Amino acid sequence: MEYPILIVDDNKLLTGILSKLLHSLGYDVVVAHSGREAMRMLKNIKPKIIFLDIGMSVMDGYEVAKNIRNDDNFSQTILVAFTGRNKRDDKLKAREAGFDHYINKSASIAEIRMILNAYDF
Repeated sequence: MEYPILIVDDNKLLTGILSKLLHSLGYDVVVAHSGREAMRMLKNIKPKIIFLDIGMSVMDGYEVAKNIRNDDNFSQTILVAFTGRNKRDDKLKAREAGFDHYINKSASIAEIRMILNAYDF
């Protein structure tokens, strides 16, 4: 079974809000609450886009992104750093890890839709 959007964040309240928003826009959504859980899920699903928190414990978003980018099965998957961090160094590190986009967790619905619309979902 394929799911178009995967949300990975250890903040359950935030994943619930983003998930409901994406559902209301007509998207199928799957949620993982840790980097390890996301990596396990990717054995069974192939999302088109992943909203990935950077600041998770044990396996942070940078490490998850690098693992995803090292897997040829996910070369076309869009990675969005969805984070509360907003420093220039974090943005550079995200780009080096393989993220396609970097948005703040306080992003507007319009910003999120702009990313989704750019890929014809």
